[in-house]
Amino acid sequence: GSTRFLTTRRLSETLTGRIAIAELLPLSAGEIRSSRTGAHAGSFIDDVFMESPVDQLLARTPDRLTRADHAEMIAVGGFPEVVLGPTTDRFRRTWGRSYIETVTALTNVEQVAEIRRPALVGDLLRQMAARSAQEIVVSDLARELRIDEGTVRTYLDILETLYLIRMVPAWSTSHTNRAKKRSVGHVLDTSLACFILGVTSKQLASVDSRWFGPLLESFVVGELVKQLGWSETDARILQYRDRDQREVDILLEQGNKVVAIEVKATATPTVSHARHMAAIRDRVGTLFHLGIVLHTGSSAVSIGDRLVALPVSALWSV
Repeated sequence: GSTRFLTTRRLSETLTGRIAIAELLPLSAGEIRSSRTGAHAGSFIDDVFMESPVDQLLARTPDRLTRADHAEMIAVGGFPEVVLGPTTDRFRRTWGRSYIETVTALTNVEQVAEIRRPALVGDLLRQMAARSAQEIVVSDLARELRIDEGTVRTYLDILETLYLIRMVPAWSTSHTNRAKKRSVGHVLDTSLACFILGVTSKQLASVDSRWFGPLLESFVVGELVKQLGWSETDARILQYRDRDQREVDILLEQGNKVVAIEVKATATPTVSHARHMAAIRDRVGTLFHLGIVLHTGSSAVSIGDRLVALPVSALWSV
């Protein structure tokens, strides 16, 4: 529901061994599509970890989506009220404002933490939206908000507990000793991010939109987090950045396998878009299972050894 149960401070008893916990996240794009067409919502995470996945992934029949289609999916997000409600910008603004005001209300926040400045919850959420898909530097946030770094960390925990943001930790192994350790932040539902940033789907679809790329990445992260709720594969979602300026948006780690994913706001993917994944592949060897460039076009092609380019809609197509 509205908070992470096990992080709530005021529990009357632990209930250890007598409860099951399921994250109730907003709807995924696959679930929305399934409700309208009857098609299966897909299990992309299971498929990418299968043995020799390339041929199976290239054989998918993804939806053919335009940039405007992707922008609309980002602006709609996954909350049922927005998915099923009017498509007007006014309705989406009103709902977004009401949701954030309600979930960050003092009574809700007090359930998960003892805080002295509840208004900072909203201020920090706005800062996080402006840093969508970026490495989160706590000292920068502290300076911007004029508070100490310890308070920033506490309030980031609160935003995660309230299911407003998702912090994706860094991935590192003995093969990647130049990796950075900071997490990357995402607003959990992109419709809320759009409301906070004051952008509409039409504005996102513009070729000069500064937010289309970052929010597309946040959208993909959200889709993968949701799919972990039903996939058989128990994977971790991570990201990679190093001091040599190499970045990989998403890494799915399961056992001794890693699947790397780059999200590109282009309809014409090239081999160069996979160069950082290729560098990791060459460094870690058999640990690297697959690298995927997700793009906004319609082509599904092999672009190298264990590297493929797929449309974003491959996340839910079969």
